[in-house]
Parts: sequence; C-alpha cells; structure tokens
Amino acid sequence: MRDDSAHRVVLEQQAADKIESGELPIPGGGITRAGSGSGMACDLCTEEIEKSKIEYEVEWCRGEGVRLLHFHLECFQAWVSNRPQHD
Repeated sequence: MRDDSAHRVVLEQQAADKIESGELPIPGGGITRAGSGSGMACDLCTEEIEKSKIEYEVEWCRGEGVRLLHFHLECFQAWVSNRPQHD
C-alpha cells in the first residue's frame, strides 16, 4: 500500500518542476473536461491513462496555438495545486 500523502507531494513537486521547465503551462485558464481514460499518456506522470480511470483533458489556448493536456485525476490535482496564489 502506498502512502497517498507522500505520493501527492511527489506529484506536486513533479508538476512544479515541469511548470518551471516549460513542459507544462502555469495552471489557470483553459477549458477542462473529464471523462473516461483514452489510453493517452498523462502529461505529468507520463503513464497511460487507462480506460477504467478518469481522464482530465485541458484545452490550453495561447495566442494562435491550442494544446491539449491529459491528466490522471491525481496528476490534474497536483498540477492545479501549483496555481499562483493571489493575495
């Protein structure tokens, strides 16, 4: 049995690292949809999103380009947790 809180911390750090390197955009904005897994690779953990799992798809628009991001539920939550805090 894995320690879910430790796993969450690892995912949040992985998301922060990918945001800092530019591999993932800063969360906030975009259109988010949830549905059955598509078999695509998760943009955070890179593992397949199985059909039996929930997949979060984020349509990210920047300028003229549109990028589709795919996440497991836990990975989506870890990515969103890196949203900038407004005072």
